[in-house]
Amino acid sequence: EYDVTRSDGVNVGQNRVQTVGRGDSATYQWYAGHLELGNNRQPLSAAVSQELEAQEDKILNDDRIDDDVVAEGEIANTTTTESYAGDYKFGNYDTATREQIIADAEAEYVAEGPDDGDTRDDDPDVVATAETTDMADVIATPVEFGGANLSPADRIKQGQKGMVGGLVIEPIGADWADQNVLANLDQTIDHQVDTTGLATPPTRATRAQATITNGAAAFRDFVTMHQKALNLRFADGAPVPNLSAEGQAIPEDSHDAGQMAVNYGTEPAWFRFGLPAQSPFGKQGFGGVENAHELFSNQCCTNGGTATTATNNVGEPATPVFVAAAGQEVRMRVLEPTGAGRGTTFGVHGHLWARDPYFCPGEARNGLVGACEMNTVASRAIGVNPQSFLFLGAQESIMPMAHFDLFLPKAGGQGAIAGDYLYVDRAAFGRNNGLWGVMRVQ
Repeated sequence: EYDVTRSDGVNVGQNRVQTVGRGDSATYQWYAGHLELGNNRQPLSAAVSQELEAQEDKILNDDRIDDDVVAEGEIANTTTTESYAGDYKFGNYDTATREQIIADAEAEYVAEGPDDGDTRDDDPDVVATAETTDMADVIATPVEFGGANLSPADRIKQGQKGMVGGLVIEPIGADWADQNVLANLDQTIDHQVDTTGLATPPTRATRAQATITNGAAAFRDFVTMHQKALNLRFADGAPVPNLSAEGQAIPEDSHDAGQMAVNYGTEPAWFRFGLPAQSPFGKQGFGGVENAHELFSNQCCTNGGTATTATNNVGEPATPVFVAAAGQEVRMRVLEPTGAGRGTTFGVHGHLWARDPYFCPGEARNGLVGACEMNTVASRAIGVNPQSFLFLGAQESIMPMAHFDLFLPKAGGQGAIAGDYLYVDRAAFGRNNGLWGVMRVQ
């Protein structure tokens, strides 16, 4: 629930400018939950819509507008001071005065945002009638929405250069370490330095994984930010070529253009084996790598076949290594704020998850604990859904603006088995483009 005129972050229609220049800042406000009018009132949007329709019907019935066609001259020559219930009463002004009133109102809107129509308490030009004031109680219900995308205003240029983010709505009452203090944050491998062959690579702080305390329980929260259609460069500044997805010397499909990453890290198969990105897919290129089975190993990669310049013992991947204790609850947020239209399929080896992990705390419809009552806000929390009947081993349709919450009751599967579990794209050139990483269960 948010005010589209204030916190949408996109300059569209008649909304005020919501983006900011370099060095400036803007504050967006959302309510993480469900808003509705009390006493069985209709939603605000429907109520406003019906009021506008009633006023339009009144005008049509008075023959002031025929067949929904408004003649510009008809409006310009109208001098009536007639008003209807709910209208604001304006007097007759000359053109200059009227334009000044409109300019003042627009200036106030830019400075203060939308209000109830009164510019100030003593304004002589605008008088709110009694019919315009209709107070109603608004019922706010918190909802654990989980992961959501934060996308830039320019979905192409800014996204391809990594200007993306994510927002996670945790359960009501949940707590976690103060993330404004770097010492409190989880640590991850620092790939801003060369970690090749290092047994103990350097680390840095990260907000992409954290331990969330939820009442008496705690769970690990992992955010996998999928990035596609990226404009990557080699160390010397040269652009990284596209894969020959349609065949060598054939222009690439625009949906496969650019490169991929997870949380600003990428591990393309072609790069690990020292092959050019535009290599053919057959035996003369990717298909000719003899030791392709080493791809996901820290000891990768051994030369052989078409791989002649591979680096051995590359160490941990540049993509995130998420860490959880065996048997610990995990919530993995799968997000893609921007990117190309090609969908990918996200999987976590050794794990299954419910397609609809949503329930209502404190409710039990038909004796099923967590099943939502028919007269309440549904799907308010993420967890064990007593009505789940479909479980997945992969989530398809990872596309721009997609967001999925994977609820894993136990890290390491039902047996809570420690080890490294691969999370990876199961389609659409994800392995070759570096769209994979590790969930480490200890």
